[in-house]
Amino acid sequence: MEAEKELTPNTPEKIIFCVDVSAEVDSLDFAKTAKKVGMTRLDCIKTAIRTFVYLKQKMNSEHQFGLMYVTDVPTWVQDPTDDGELFLRKVNALQSRGDFKSLDLSSVFELVYTVS
Repeated sequence: MEAEKELTPNTPEKIIFCVDVSAEVDSLDFAKTAKKVGMTRLDCIKTAIRTFVYLKQKMNSEHQFGLMYVTDVPTWVQDPTDDGELFLRKVNALQSRGDFKSLDLSSVFELVYTVS
């Protein structure tokens, strides 16, 4: 019985979003519907994150959300927080940052481990 309580969907979670902010996210070719209304890839990503955070907070207001963006290196934008409004302000402020040739994904995990 105790194990069932630990596995419920309402267990507080730390969820970290890692968003690619290379120049490609400014393109309008992500989806036909998005293209029709002038949404860039980054706009679609922001909308998906906002929807996800809203629904997760409805399930449990103690869920925490962190945000980083990646260029050629990962950069923290927001440490994990249960303040949904603060987190979404940071998401809304994301902008593309230019062209980058590569990213060492291990640097993303290293950064996550330093904050968790």
